[in-house]
Amino acid sequence: MTVNRFYGHLDVIRSVPVRDLLDPPIIISKDVALSKIISTLNETDSYDVFIELSGKIGALTIRDIIGIKDITTTRPSLVGKIIPELNRDSVISEAARIMSHYRMRTLPVVHNGKFQLGELLN
Repeated sequence: MTVNRFYGHLDVIRSVPVRDLLDPPIIISKDVALSKIISTLNETDSYDVFIELSGKIGALTIRDIIGIKDITTTRPSLVGKIIPELNRDSVISEAARIMSHYRMRTLPVVHNGKFQLGELLN
């Protein structure tokens, strides 16, 4: 199989809308203790959670938490990072590019500016 033919077959997958692949998101309050977030990540077998920050969506990953010296006093809003959102009509190729660039396993999917749809898992 040639490389061009191989990539041609992937066009079908790259053009699938993300709305077909959503899971319920894990959203936390920006003031929850990091120890509680660690428990949530462990219970849900997840690596990322989302935080709503002033109209934007932030992500907090297990990698972010590992680097924190004092998990009892550090607030998630200080550690989380703002990441691009997808809308329900975004396609898999766009999601893959963003996941790769930001080193994320999940991305938030919004509709009409509200984080209500879910998350896209890799």
